[in-house]
Amino acid sequence: VAFNAVIARVLKAEIKTSFRGLLEKSIKTEINTKSSESNNNPVRSEIVPKWLKEETAEKEKEESAFSQELKEVKNWDSLSDNYKEAISPAILKAINTGRSDQQISAVFGIVIQDIAKLRKNEEDKKRLEEIKKEYRRD
Repeated sequence: VAFNAVIARVLKAEIKTSFRGLLEKSIKTEINTKSSESNNNPVRSEIVPKWLKEETAEKEKEESAFSQELKEVKNWDSLSDNYKEAISPAILKAINTGRSDQQISAVFGIVIQDIAKLRKNEEDKKRLEEIKKEYRRD
């Protein structure tokens, strides 16, 4: 809820019955007419100093340039054990949430063939767990 909008509405209104009722009504109205979060920015643009706007624009430009650069892809075997241990959960989560090998490779900078091997290993582990569960039931 944009409380600045609620407060502005309450301050502009004439209180006829009770302040609490007016406040509650204003909050309900704001919830019902809530715009997207990007449009609901509590900082007014005219309040932000010019130098901060320029600084923010430069950061955004740098970030977009960085994201457009291609990462150097590496083989899984060339990575250190600590690094593998650190990124394995994130890679497995990406595999289990249906991300493609190309997407995972682009994000983590690992060769697509190694991602495919990791995917196959994960699928094999799942099959093995299913077989174990069926065996336990019998």
